[in-house]
Amino acid sequence: MGAWGTGPFDNDDAADFATSLDHLQPELRVGAIRDALTDAAEQTGYLDRDVGGAAVAAAALVAAQGDKGLPIDCIHGPKQLIPEVPGDLRPIAALALRRVLGECSELNELWLDSPDGEAWLHMVAQLTEALSTAPAEQDCWS
Repeated sequence: MGAWGTGPFDNDDAADFATSLDHLQPELRVGAIRDALTDAAEQTGYLDRDVGGAAVAAAALVAAQGDKGLPIDCIHGPKQLIPEVPGDLRPIAALALRRVLGECSELNELWLDSPDGEAWLHMVAQLTEALSTAPAEQDCWS
């Protein structure tokens, strides 16, 4: 795995996912995020590293839009605007992260064997916490 940090976009698979989003029309970006999350969440058997890396990146984009939104790494994350994601992606993102952390996940295995594994687990825990908080209600006057 080509990884240079423990952030959600700090590996080749996540950076490739971010680049792929930038190449899509804005109205297609949320669908691509949904697909990445669903691919991981619905995976049975062994979860490959590339699917897990894209799912973590997609979950970060969903989590960024909540009350406890975590900032997106502007260097390796998408450069183009991500439209508002629907609330139904939050539980799918949380499920995808649970799948990534499972015992049949290549990404989890790789990080657990890494000296930075604890930092990566902490980042995923922060994403999970952010996903558990509902997004802020919009004031009708703003």
